[in-house]
Amino acid sequence: MTRGGAKVMCSDFVDAYLIRVAVKGIYQLTPKGLSILNRFVIKSNINAMHILQLLTSQPKCTSLYYLDRRGEDDEPVITSASMTALFWRFAGAQPTHSLPADKALDAFQQHCKLTNGIPVTKIHVSKKKNLVYEHCFSAVSAVEWLREFTSTSGKEEAAQLVAHFVRYGFIELVNDEKKRNESGIVYTVRSFSEKNVAVVVRLLWFYLCYGYLCLPFFFRQDGQFNLSAKAIYRVTDEGSRIAGWGPSVPPGMQPRFDNDRSLVGASMDSSRTVTDDQNIWNKA
Repeated sequence: MTRGGAKVMCSDFVDAYLIRVAVKGIYQLTPKGLSILNRFVIKSNINAMHILQLLTSQPKCTSLYYLDRRGEDDEPVITSASMTALFWRFAGAQPTHSLPADKALDAFQQHCKLTNGIPVTKIHVSKKKNLVYEHCFSAVSAVEWLREFTSTSGKEEAAQLVAHFVRYGFIELVNDEKKRNESGIVYTVRSFSEKNVAVVVRLLWFYLCYGYLCLPFFFRQDGQFNLSAKAIYRVTDEGSRIAGWGPSVPPGMQPRFDNDRSLVGASMDSSRTVTDDQNIWNKA
């Protein structure tokens, strides 16, 4: 392997969150990397006594979610069932609330808390209308969580999956105000598979059995995810129902809280599009 090829491969390891910088110029395996290494050793029946101390002394990601992938191109399988299962893992059995005391947690304690699901909080988005949204999280934290606790291959793939959460109505954008000197990327996902005859028949069958309430879920074809520094999303009522939380509190019904945040979003400088059937990224 050439030096350039090795640098590219190491960069991919970092993007997939398999290794991270420990100190300047020195890298270490992440809990995700240790989990994948441990799984490889067990499946391959390798005598790995020389790394046993490493595997037992460092925290491993014990609940890493492995994505189903297509055999022909190794891309994630995108179906309503696979996205629902992934969102269950993403949201957690109960909301994982961000608390001020979290800053005092060490790296291992923070990892254990994040294992439960994406941390959420309430956000005051409008002083004039006094709107407060529950179960909010930043776009960056969503991508980072998927990189750390699923078998995603990098930031782009993780952002694509979050865009599918938007497409299925599990989450929605709350605030992403524009700021001149900031930039961001908009990921757009589209499903052509929902336009064929078989799906039309399925839609009619669901309509006859369950009524019109199921139609918006299947007709949702596009989803956009704004990956910028200040973009804020929230779990919708549909997402709360899918996660088993129950309906979230309607905006404006919560009391105003004192620790307001400055929510200034990033401007878009590029966009990317991916489909369920074709893994074609178009950068404008």
